[in-house]
Amino acid sequence: GKSPFGTIRERVYKEKGHHLVILKRDPIFWSVLEKIYHLAYHGVNCTAISTYVNGLSVMKENNQSLSEDTIEKILRNKIYCGIQI
Repeated sequence: GKSPFGTIRERVYKEKGHHLVILKRDPIFWSVLEKIYHLAYHGVNCTAISTYVNGLSVMKENNQSLSEDTIEKILRNKIYCGIQI
């Protein structure tokens, strides 16, 4: 499947051909993810967060946008608690 926003998948190979997939920070979009959580922490609603992040140059340069529904899903996704540095 697709990696959660702001993350990339990396395969870590183990013995006998088996591998483990871990998520790491995406160097392009991780800063956007940090801004989303910062704004939400300070009480900004998902609509306003969406408007703000979609106006960021990194989003425009990479032809990306996040709807308010996607912002809400990001904020509810527990996967972000265990991302590798």
